[in-house]
Amino acid sequence: MSAMDAVRRALSSADAQIEASGVSPIERTAAMLLDAAQEAPPLAETAPGKTTTQPAEGNATADDAATAFHETVERLAALPRAEYELSRRAEAKRLDCRLAYLDCEVAKLREDSPQAATDGIEFDDVKPCPDPVPGDALLSDIVSMIRRFIACELETARAAALWIVMTWFIDVVQIAPLAIITAPEKRCGKTLLLTLLSKLSCRPMVASNISPAALFRVVEAWKPTLMIDEADAFMRDNEE
Repeated sequence: MSAMDAVRRALSSADAQIEASGVSPIERTAAMLLDAAQEAPPLAETAPGKTTTQPAEGNATADDAATAFHETVERLAALPRAEYELSRRAEAKRLDCRLAYLDCEVAKLREDSPQAATDGIEFDDVKPCPDPVPGDALLSDIVSMIRRFIACELETARAAALWIVMTWFIDVVQIAPLAIITAPEKRCGKTLLLTLLSKLSCRPMVASNISPAALFRVVEAWKPTLMIDEADAFMRDNEE
């Protein structure tokens, strides 16, 4: 029997016994409460200075859910973008969270990951030739390729061929010249030559009307061979 049940039972019979015993109501009630306290089950004993607490089940469940959410976000951030796109809705429904919030958390981890620098940009994986390649024959083939598609002087084709080869060992080059393509008139093949250079250079990236800030970020992140089309149109009046 609990202490509260004992108190209720004592108080219910107190009124009937007060008149017969001749004891005052206050004295009789105090005596009944004392008897009820003695009949109640003892409380759990604790060491001096210590209190016993029961773990909150709700807090433990919330912590487990948060841990599961962060583990899922880390797993999704490591997936390729195509696989994440196919699974994001089902994962958000399973986690019982908003899809936009899940996308935001995954994007944060993708930005901090080492793969973020090249995420979304694909360069051709060029394998070195297993056999020795004569340098003069290689340059001659590149010159012939350029003159096949571009109407230019032999010296221009040779300069372009040397510039293409230079991009493949840029890490050991002390001075890297710019390939500035000019022509006397419009529609003389400047963009076509730029496209041809991008097909033969190392890690090519074609851009146009790029801002100075974006230019520095691109070079730092991807270290490409940057091909800027119509550069004179937007750099002429730009001091930066």
